[in-house]
Amino acid sequence: MKNWTIELQDDPETGDLILPFPEDMLKETGWKEGDELDWKDNQNGSWSLTKRVYTSSMNNKEKEILDITQEECAEVIVAISKISRFGLDNVKPGKPLTNRQHLAEELGDLQAMIDLCIDHNLVDKEEVIVAAGNKIAKLKKWSNIFESGSEHEQD
Repeated sequence: MKNWTIELQDDPETGDLILPFPEDMLKETGWKEGDELDWKDNQNGSWSLTKRVYTSSMNNKEKEILDITQEECAEVIVAISKISRFGLDNVKPGKPLTNRQHLAEELGDLQAMIDLCIDHNLVDKEEVIVAAGNKIAKLKKWSNIFESGSEHEQD
């Protein structure tokens, strides 16, 4: 991917700032007047722009990633159900893992799929991080998870 550094200019008539795109950039990116662009703050004083593309369907790889992510979510649900029924450290006869270890394995599989969703631009990493922070804030307000004196509280 090629990078361009473009200086903002003042519009002499309105005083608004203008971001003039060089012709070589427009040609290489395929952008044209009327395209919608998404702006991403790179947190280093620069910004990245990408053309917003509206599609009504997914390609096969995106569909497969989402299908497997859905399956992994279901497997996490089953692992948690087993813990709820039989305990964290129960070992099912003939199985080498405790329910706790099995849950860790399933959560790892789910994390791998979340990472693939991010890597393939199915979701934005920053939006996921913000959503996770928002969830923690809600849990602090509406659940008992963060109350002091809980049974398994860690320092």
